[in-house]
Amino acid sequence: MRDSVERSANHSRNSYEQAEVRKWIYPEKLWADRVASYWLSIIPYLGYVVRSGFGFLIAFLFVVGTALYASYLERVPADFPVRLLALVILAPTIANMTYRTFIVEADRVFFLRIAHKMQPYLRRSVRYSLIPRLLLTATAWTVIWPLYQRVEVSPKPYLLMLIVLLILKLVVAYGVWVERHVTDKNSLFWLDWSRKIVCILFIWAWLWFPIPAAGVISGVIGIVYLLALRRMPVLSFAWDAHMEAERVHQQRIMQFLSSFVDLPAMDERRYARPWLNLLGNRYAFRPSYAYHYMLAKTIVRSEWLGIWMRLTVIGTLLITFAKDTPWNGVLLLLFLIAISAQNRTLFQLHKHDVWYQLYPLSPSAKKDAALTYSTAFHFISALILLVPVILGSTSIMYRLAAVGIAILIVGCTRWSRGRSKQLDEEDED
Repeated sequence: MRDSVERSANHSRNSYEQAEVRKWIYPEKLWADRVASYWLSIIPYLGYVVRSGFGFLIAFLFVVGTALYASYLERVPADFPVRLLALVILAPTIANMTYRTFIVEADRVFFLRIAHKMQPYLRRSVRYSLIPRLLLTATAWTVIWPLYQRVEVSPKPYLLMLIVLLILKLVVAYGVWVERHVTDKNSLFWLDWSRKIVCILFIWAWLWFPIPAAGVISGVIGIVYLLALRRMPVLSFAWDAHMEAERVHQQRIMQFLSSFVDLPAMDERRYARPWLNLLGNRYAFRPSYAYHYMLAKTIVRSEWLGIWMRLTVIGTLLITFAKDTPWNGVLLLLFLIAISAQNRTLFQLHKHDVWYQLYPLSPSAKKDAALTYSTAFHFISALILLVPVILGSTSIMYRLAAVGIAILIVGCTRWSRGRSKQLDEEDED
């Protein structure tokens, strides 16, 4: 009798616990909890970003950029390469896509047996990630449209192009989702490049060809691409890919926030770039160059270098389009400020490493090395961005003023960060 009562009690307790677990892992509730937890962990740091003046800078650049854009539309040259500009802006905007799933390492243990029941959770993930990207695509086309309408001899209807671009974004989103579930590295490489080529050809067809021809070309490209995706062997649930994507996204967020508030560093992605080893190998084996060597190796293998290169290349292309107008000075100022903000990340590298406290080196050695690299990369960016300004048809005085402003920004940035370094050393003392 006693055994029967105990078995009944254990059964009731187990049933209750299973019911509680089922309630806890209900996909819709789990998704809501994960999103809320993520934003609650980020929001406290946004106050530091706003108080740093970054929010004011963004608002100021938006107002000034809108005013200058409106004034430029009144006197845009007839031969302005608006199609090429639209292609340069729209292709990366549409080709790049990622999904937030908020899946962590522990989920593989707790949810592996119910992975087939996680479809509602993944659908919420797709909606959460896709809707902002669709809005960004619509915003990019809306911004380009006034310039496109004024310069293009026979512009295509705004609404038709918007629908086409949104359809292309949906195709790209499907392609990125398939890529996340592919494990073969060679296949991933070709799928990644195929997606980018499809975007370029798709947009190129609709900007350069009449509507019937563009529809045929883009239709053939889209069907071939989708058929190729359907033939790819994929995983039913890409645990590793989801977790890696979350880790990368979290690292990027923390890297951005660390420019405004002191945060512990996270594990960063590493890239093999052996052709840049000379940047670190050129330093002699001396204590005074220890941190120069370490930061050089970190920069070469880090994601920071790719971001710096993309900012410089995009800025150079945009300034080239506006090299004959006063817009080139505004773009020069904008990208020099953006690159300066990006360079602040260099001062956060290895900041929380244990070995940093144990090296028998001067405490200011790493900050000196970071200041050197920050100034060097800022100066290189300024030189590259100034090339189209100097080659433009603006007046000599305007070009000299642009060169002077660029040098002034680089110099003031170095002085400001050098002074900040000195104040930090005094506080440590």
